[in-house]
Amino acid sequence: MKKRAIPLLLAAFAAACLAGGCGSGESGSIIILDGKNEQTKKTALTVYGHRTDRYSLSVIEGALQGYMSAYSADVSYEGAADAYYWNALDTRYKTDNLNDVFMTDRDRLLTMQDSLADLTDAVNADAYNEFTRSQLYSADGKIYAAPTGISTYGLYVNYDLLQKHGQSVPRNLSEFTAVCDYFVKNGVAPLVCNNYSSLSSLILARGLHETYARSDTADEIEKFNANPSALAAPLSDGVDLVYSMIESNWIDLTEAAGTQSLCDDLSLFARGDRPFMITGGWASATLRRILKREGKSLSYGIHAYPVLESSSVLVAQADSLISVKKGENERAAKQLVSALTSPAVLLGLSENQSRFTALGGHTQIDSDSAIIPSASYLVKGKYVVGSDRNLAVPLDSMLGECGTLILGGSSADAVKARLLELLKGVAV
Repeated sequence: MKKRAIPLLLAAFAAACLAGGCGSGESGSIIILDGKNEQTKKTALTVYGHRTDRYSLSVIEGALQGYMSAYSADVSYEGAADAYYWNALDTRYKTDNLNDVFMTDRDRLLTMQDSLADLTDAVNADAYNEFTRSQLYSADGKIYAAPTGISTYGLYVNYDLLQKHGQSVPRNLSEFTAVCDYFVKNGVAPLVCNNYSSLSSLILARGLHETYARSDTADEIEKFNANPSALAAPLSDGVDLVYSMIESNWIDLTEAAGTQSLCDDLSLFARGDRPFMITGGWASATLRRILKREGKSLSYGIHAYPVLESSSVLVAQADSLISVKKGENERAAKQLVSALTSPAVLLGLSENQSRFTALGGHTQIDSDSAIIPSASYLVKGKYVVGSDRNLAVPLDSMLGECGTLILGGSSADAVKARLLELLKGVAV
């Protein structure tokens, strides 16, 4: 068995990441492969995922090696950057070529569930924290995807630049407005946004903050499931917020339309002449690598969105979901999921990734001080759940389409009309 193939490929990929000029240096797929033992018949499992950074690969390698030592199986892991992964996964699903184990997201679970194995007996739900447990179960009470971490969306704040200009970190919409207008008057578009998730996360934060601030959030979610069109009114408030930012010149629409996530946006923010950036908190790990590679120093933190009249709100989600395809390798694949969701592996997949761990009893913020401002909002429940497993509406794809329309120059009325049309099309 060619067990040395894994570390060699990891080393090669790590070098490519450090040398890459865009984001984490990922431009295509990478494959970690353990050669089959030709003399002994073994189960051969394939795993497909979008975790391609060197830290995650090192943890995954260890988990695969441990699994292969405990069971009679060979495993191959194929990873691809987000820009390539999701289209490829959709193609594999449509052509009935899903891997035995693969990473997915909430929207795809809604369409793929009939093809997935029940992981209830493979996942230790008690090991997860309260937030993650709230995102585990499907409407039928089963687990079809196991989260490996918690990601957040927030406002990256350039402390150096704010201090230089005598400005404070905004804590609510009025303070945010004052700081952004200040920089606009000084010829700077204050918000760095990408063309992937920046606008949709703002819409979600502003639009659904009241829903998640309620004591009866679960009842409100069920109302939306029964009548998806009811989401149009609160989400339209989020759309209006984004358009007000554009009209106030906080966002350079042309720039944002051509700014790739985990790549161009980080390079723009790393220059140090923009006060804010809107993207996922996990991007901080890549931003740190860019700053180190370019020999730059930048003091920054990731805060909740100051988009409410009197406070801020974070967007948080359980992600990097692991699912298993139904089929002849299902039993062995579920055993592998158990290995990939062990406490040691879950901690490793969050360490150095600017993500919060999914495990109970851990906060894990020591590896990146930039996410500390977000931690209190997550702990105190001051968040909107992105990709909520309890919401039977594919909001990610819907808000993604809205973001594309906004970046393409559509009017606010046109975007809200399209959103309502999409919501009316959801089967209940």
